[in-house]
Amino acid sequence: MKKILTIVVMIAMSILTTQAQWTSEPSGFSVTPLQRGIIEMVAVNANNAWAMSYLRGANLTVPLNEITRTVDGGNTWNPLYIGGIPNDVVLGIAPVSSSTCYAISWDIVNYTGGRILKTADGGSNWSTISDTATMFAGGFPDNIAFFDANNGVANGDPNGGYHEIYTTSNAGATWTRVQQANIPAMLENEYGIDFSMCTVNNTVWFETILGDYSLSRIFKSYDKGLHWVAYTNAITGIVTNGVSIKMRDQNHGLLKTSTPTSADLFRTSDGGITWTHVNPSGNFFAFDLAFVHGTTETWVSTGGEPNNSNGIGSSYSTDDGNTWTTIDTG
Repeated sequence: MKKILTIVVMIAMSILTTQAQWTSEPSGFSVTPLQRGIIEMVAVNANNAWAMSYLRGANLTVPLNEITRTVDGGNTWNPLYIGGIPNDVVLGIAPVSSSTCYAISWDIVNYTGGRILKTADGGSNWSTISDTATMFAGGFPDNIAFFDANNGVANGDPNGGYHEIYTTSNAGATWTRVQQANIPAMLENEYGIDFSMCTVNNTVWFETILGDYSLSRIFKSYDKGLHWVAYTNAITGIVTNGVSIKMRDQNHGLLKTSTPTSADLFRTSDGGITWTHVNPSGNFFAFDLAFVHGTTETWVSTGGEPNNSNGIGSSYSTDDGNTWTTIDTG
């Protein structure tokens, strides 16, 4: 399913204080002929992070295979171009070290399906490691994540009558589709959604939506993607063009939804089975969330488009999302 990609991911790489601020650094992406933005950023450790670009306002209309990375804690960023996929748009990245990163892409020109790619040399060379004749063939890939250097999971829209999910236990050398019996039956007009996967230890979550962009269910696996359950709860039915689930541990997490005119924040304390609506005070920016590791209840929120419901900027919360302190609005 062709989806609107509106989620901007920002990762906090240090613990925030009331004097927190951001320093602007160039990504290295070209701004011509179309302006780029950052749509996903993943930090491997304090020094190494990877990020991918999107074309502002384009929303899945042209191929795009640009990634940027830092090896010095964000002081400098070096752009990379994934070769061999001239018809693809990159939909997600999953770095596991400073040199190894996985990516998932979709053929936006011919609509023939998707692929999984891997680099082991810091992004200089990439190779397709999925069987494109079977994996995501005629389908739409949504997310990819790795639990460690060897174990990973990737999911896509339903394909062949059930949700398309694959796992690997040998660093992507082989991928096995999860059996239909291990996945809840698909609902009518149910699809996956990009940038919606979150992992904690061996547990993984992702959301689904219906054809009208209303939230459907939260899928969860306790065993690295081998078996799945699906939950319906208070967020079901909310129409959104941007959704993100982020868990700070096995049980506690936040979920945000957003449209150009509205934004909502929800909290779970039972691992995503049920969610409670949060009425935050202060500036909660609705593009995406990140938990600050090493803290107890500190989160960062970001907003990256002027027409987003809560605007451009960033803020942080030290009380699990109840109150937010603005970092910037620029």
